[in-house]
Amino acid sequence: MKKRIFMLAVLILSGLQFAVAAIDEQLRALITTSDDIEVTEVTNDEAHPWTVADGMASSTIGKLNRSLSSSITIKFKAKGRTTIKYDFTFDSYPGVDYRRISLDGVEVVNNYSAYKTQTTQTHFFYLDEGEHEFIFTHYHGYSTSTNYTQVLSVGNICIKSVESQYMTINLSAPGTLGNEALSHVNTLPDMHYLRLSGKMNASDWNDISKMTGLYAIDMTNVDIETIPASAFTNTSIRFVDLPTKLKTIGDNAFDNRYLTGSLVLPEGLDSIGKEAFQKNYITEVTIPESVRGIGQAAFYDNQSLQSATLNNNMETIVRSLFNNCKKLAVVHGGTNVKNIFYRAFYGCDSLRSIKDVVPVTIDREAFYNCQKLDNINFSRIKSIGYDSFYQCYSLKEADLTTLTSIDNSSFIACTGLKKVTFGNDITTIKSNAFYLCHALEEVVLGSSINSLETNCFYSDQNKLKRVYITAPAPPAVGSTPFYSPTSVTLYVPEYAMVSYKLDNYWSQFTKVEPNPNQPDKVNLYKKLELTSNARIPNSPDIYLGSGSALIVNGNNAQAFGNYKQRMDKDDTYTSSLISRCNAMTSAASTIEYYFDATSGSGYWHYVCMPFDVKRSEITPLNEGRAIAVRYYDSESRATNGASGNWKDVPADSVLHMGKGYIFRINSSGYVELPATEETHNAIFRSEAVSTPLVQYAAVESANAGWNFVGNPYPCYYDIYYMDFAAPITVWNINNRTYNAYSAADDEFVLMPSQAFFVQKPELVDAITFQPAGRQINKTIDHSALAMRRAARSKQVQRKLVDVALTCADRTDRTRVVVNANASDDFCADNDAVKMMAYEGTPQIYTIAGADQLAVNEGAHLGGSVALGMYLPADDAYTIAVDRDELGVKLLDYGVEVEMPYTFSAAEGYMDDRFTLTFEAPTTGINTVATDADADNAIYTIDGRRVNSTAQKGIYIQNHKKIVK
Repeated sequence: MKKRIFMLAVLILSGLQFAVAAIDEQLRALITTSDDIEVTEVTNDEAHPWTVADGMASSTIGKLNRSLSSSITIKFKAKGRTTIKYDFTFDSYPGVDYRRISLDGVEVVNNYSAYKTQTTQTHFFYLDEGEHEFIFTHYHGYSTSTNYTQVLSVGNICIKSVESQYMTINLSAPGTLGNEALSHVNTLPDMHYLRLSGKMNASDWNDISKMTGLYAIDMTNVDIETIPASAFTNTSIRFVDLPTKLKTIGDNAFDNRYLTGSLVLPEGLDSIGKEAFQKNYITEVTIPESVRGIGQAAFYDNQSLQSATLNNNMETIVRSLFNNCKKLAVVHGGTNVKNIFYRAFYGCDSLRSIKDVVPVTIDREAFYNCQKLDNINFSRIKSIGYDSFYQCYSLKEADLTTLTSIDNSSFIACTGLKKVTFGNDITTIKSNAFYLCHALEEVVLGSSINSLETNCFYSDQNKLKRVYITAPAPPAVGSTPFYSPTSVTLYVPEYAMVSYKLDNYWSQFTKVEPNPNQPDKVNLYKKLELTSNARIPNSPDIYLGSGSALIVNGNNAQAFGNYKQRMDKDDTYTSSLISRCNAMTSAASTIEYYFDATSGSGYWHYVCMPFDVKRSEITPLNEGRAIAVRYYDSESRATNGASGNWKDVPADSVLHMGKGYIFRINSSGYVELPATEETHNAIFRSEAVSTPLVQYAAVESANAGWNFVGNPYPCYYDIYYMDFAAPITVWNINNRTYNAYSAADDEFVLMPSQAFFVQKPELVDAITFQPAGRQINKTIDHSALAMRRAARSKQVQRKLVDVALTCADRTDRTRVVVNANASDDFCADNDAVKMMAYEGTPQIYTIAGADQLAVNEGAHLGGSVALGMYLPADDAYTIAVDRDELGVKLLDYGVEVEMPYTFSAAEGYMDDRFTLTFEAPTTGINTVATDADADNAIYTIDGRRVNSTAQKGIYIQNHKKIVK
């Protein structure tokens, strides 16, 4: 028992001796602290202790011929903002001796620079509550030199809380800070720790800019709402408590300073200026819910930042907001963020997650080199920019179902990515988008894909196993979108399998299977021609997008859900449908028309409805758009003449198929024209379509029989195939004038659903559009028409001239046709009254009695025709001949001039100055070409194509004369 008591006493005494030994008294004497700091341990290096003399502790290893280190360790208890200040000298052998300082195992100094004169250094820390370890270390790297003592000495070590060091100033009035500060310190740069209250003005901010030694400022009770731009950029600020009333932090307010620890922003803060906190040492920041605006690069290059919390009102993460924050690991909040801008998280190579953010757009290089990023929510993503996820190695899967656009190199070198899924709203995968994604095994592409650019899925590791495509037509490809098609199984729509197998690129996939995934919506952006046995299954919604064409052959049923077709005045962007199927239907049909807008009225769009549309249901797709719709009042024209005949379509009326209307929008955008329930399948008509014509009798021939009709098909149409030989008048939307065309003399193709004017010939009651005229582009098949048109030219001696009038970039034209067997009186079968346009384009016409004609066909036995003009401004104008089969001459006030002929004239009409002269032919048809194709077309003796032989006269059909 006594032995046990003795041993216990020894142990207790040993412990007490150990506890006492934990404080090296000589070293402890070098340390001072504020009252709220407790030093718990000070130890010298056991193997190579430092010596203490003259208030300094000095290392003793500098002359030893081996590599080693020696340290002094100080342990202390503290919390919050803390400074450690000390004096030191270091006569180092550069590259051999290093001064190293660490706190809690984190190195804060590692330097071999010599400091032969005593230097003071201060470190600033934001400490968690508890015990902390601060270590001075001299590292010696073997070599010695007589030129250096190779000794590190430290002393006057002071550990204090920032709170204990504040000087308090209560401003009695704005503008008094300088005087008050100088009552505490000798010069303004000597002010290091300042607690301030009261009101400030510009003079006080100027004084703060002079406090170059300012380390900490507590402005909690300062009565201000704005911190000015660059307010602290001349200071040495490490810690700040911001005013509780603060609303605005100006641009660059703390730019490239030394703010340390957690940044607390006050509730009620409204905006943070650009670069306000860039290049600091902030470790954590929370954006208050009150903040509505943050400037670009506000936290750029805070390389100590580990965590950021966004507010849930933010819609945008601005450009370079956290760029180069290399320790940033997690971003919380931001549930309402829609846009992540350029380089927002560039180089954040510790970032793992921003799971609360569900972006709509991600700008270029937004997550560049975020190597640890493995969690991002793509559930509403629409757009991804260039290099956005460059070298994001930790991403495993990208579900991009909602994506509409992706830029070049977006996911380049994401070597952990295994699966990518696209939805039905993206058309193009850009070059290198997934280049060098070596782990990629599966790619799912939606129905809208029409282009895979160079190297978009290229990886020479050849891990790709499956590619699923629901696109109805084989996408176009750039160079090597996939590394090795022969090693991949391709899944395509069964109805389009032949197209893929015949395609120059897609035929390289030797394993092709039906795609089991049937989309609810098919988006077409290329040509798709369905054979009589091929049909798109399951009645999906279908959209005929920009530049697409759908041809359906055979009478097996083809059903769709919602059918929508894009149309445009520009043939690059419009689409075409040719139905050769009498069993084609949809649940609903809509035209999506893109209308351009200008400040003038030249951009009225002339549209013929392929089905009936209620005016009240015509809807612009973009906010802030208003649409005007008008019809042409032909009765008013017949009664009142050429002016004032465009009338607004009443809101409660219906736009009827086959009729022409004009549309104008206040700002360019898409407009939906939905079909009525009763007529929505009319767009799929496969048969000939007849449009009735109304006489509209008038006293003057120029005002009679005007019908505003149009191409009834949702595709291009060659006017040669109309059962209608008279001229048609078409609005030239880009040149802002009306042009007259005829099937006899012009090769002209109508745009899909394009409206035009005709004057009803006396014996013609309808225009019949034969389905053979339908085509998917403007190209005319000259080989098919050459023989017929050559034969027709031999049947009658008709010669014509087209005369153009130009001012700057605007041109109008008129035509004279000399036909010895035609009357000089107006005849709607072959003449066209000039439809005048007063939109800045000069107008030219020929004068025949009281008529102004765009096409003037007659015998013209006098050998001359008067030209008339309307000139929109005082300017220079040029007359030229585009097509001349007559050898015409131009007379200016009776004097022959050479064409092209340029003259100057004042604004207004000019009907008495210019005359065309020519030699008139004297014979009509006397032979019939026997080599012409038999096409059943009927021509009058003077070469005009007509619909029937109802009227008495002589006709030609299939090379034979018919006398009625």
